[in-house]
Parts: sequence; C-alpha cells; structure tokens
Amino acid sequence: MSEDLNPIIRKNAIPKGLILGVVVAILNIVSYYYIVSIATSYWAIILVPMLFNIILPLVVLLFLVADLRKTIGGFWNLRQAITGIFLMLLLAMAVNYVTVNVVFAKVIEPNMVDNTRNAMVTAVTPILEKSGASQTDIDKKMDEMQKQFDSRKNAGIGPQIKSIVISIIMLFVLALVLGAIYKRERPRYATEGNDPELSI
Repeated sequence: MSEDLNPIIRKNAIPKGLILGVVVAILNIVSYYYIVSIATSYWAIILVPMLFNIILPLVVLLFLVADLRKTIGGFWNLRQAITGIFLMLLLAMAVNYVTVNVVFAKVIEPNMVDNTRNAMVTAVTPILEKSGASQTDIDKKMDEMQKQFDSRKNAGIGPQIKSIVISIIMLFVLALVLGAIYKRERPRYATEGNDPELSI
C-alpha cells in the first residue's frame, strides 16, 4: 500500500476520534448520574458502569475502526492501521479528559468524587452488614474507601501525569491489537493498471 495513504488516514481518523471522545464522555457522565441517583445495590454500581465505561465504548470504537478502514478504501497495512487507530484513541482520550475531568468535574459537578463515594458507601454498607461483619470491620472498610476517594480528589500533578502516561501506553497496546485484527493488505493484483492474470 502506498505511503501516500497516510495523510488520508490521519485526516479521516481525526473526526472519528473526536466522535469517539464525545460518545465516551457522554457515557461517563450518564454512568456517574446513574451511580449517584439510581443505583441502589453494589452490583448495580459495579456492572452498569462497566457497561457504560467499557463495553459500549468498545463497541463504538470497533464500529469507527471498521468505518475508517472502509472510508480510506478498505485496505491498509499493519503500521497504517495502528497509526489511524492510535490517533483516534488519543483524540478520544483528550476529549474525554477535558469534558469529564476538567469541565464536568470542576465546573458542573465539583462534588463528583464525594457524591460517588457516598453512593458507594450506601451500597456497600448493607452488604457488609448482611455478611455478618462487625461494626469495626465495617468502619475499617469505610475508612479504606474514604482514603481511596481522597487520593483521587487530591491527586497532585505527578500522579495525574503518571496516570495519563499509563493510559497512553494502554491505548497504544489496544491500537496494536486492533491494528493486527483490522489490517487488510491490498492484493498485489489489485494494483491500479495491472492485469490480474499477468501479476506474479
């Protein structure tokens, strides 16, 4: 495949990455409101956000990757597939971070972490009580949860940068996997101007 396809891949990957980022951000926000407003059980708080934050975004991603390949002509090699997919993922991460972590969490819902913690405490406490845990064990578990949420709420620049770097590495690994799945080399006989019967 011609290297001239690379600019076309980047050009088409950008809007799809932005779309993916908006979709993921919306799903994250819906997941948050579900947790703090609707969820009444521990399993609901665990499983439903998994649907919104992992399964549905993955389905949308797979659709956009397939659509990207189709848009550029249906063929790209492994390197080009990884490049296009990784660009999409990076843009999606950036859009989601700005929308959820900056605008939503800082402006619209500044108590986002506290509200999530309260919802978790409300859901977990009855489970611990039904399991026969003592009040001391329950208090200990609540203290651990409090510390976890406090660390998220008061995370400094260093931990935030570390988290972003880890996320980028994970996205690259995902791009490698999807690139290997979605790569499709152009058949040699499909080269423009060649007669299939004369191609070697």
